[in-house]
Amino acid sequence: MRPLLALLVCCAPLAACESQRGYVPYVPGPGFTQRMEISLELPDSAPVAVGAWVTMHANRESGPWVLRDSTMKNDPPCEEISPIIKDEAAGKVEWRVEPEGQVNFSTPGPTDRQIKFLQPGRYRVWAVSDGCGAEFKSNEVDVLVQ
Repeated sequence: MRPLLALLVCCAPLAACESQRGYVPYVPGPGFTQRMEISLELPDSAPVAVGAWVTMHANRESGPWVLRDSTMKNDPPCEEISPIIKDEAAGKVEWRVEPEGQVNFSTPGPTDRQIKFLQPGRYRVWAVSDGCGAEFKSNEVDVLVQ
């Protein structure tokens, strides 16, 4: 009897949220925006040394999100079951560097990302992420490597 009761307690909230698709999705609300800000943990005063690992950060934000309802006439550009409003996303985005081919990346943890520059020079680093309806780009960071 207890397993059945536990199943009913767990499933009751899910049944309340069901729609024709099996859930009520969140969609972009009025004034919806998405942005991403990246930063690199660079030395305070000296250029980055060739071969040194540099930790990278990417913070994404999006919103506002609203529950989809039957009065909405147009299909939204995206739907989410449980949208993330703000998150550390360094390990989830695509990193880009100019000039290309002179860096290595490592992933020390599930959300961490590091970059190592293999040659001296000036580099530009940014990230892109899949977004609601279209890919979007972060700010750019210039790095001097010696």
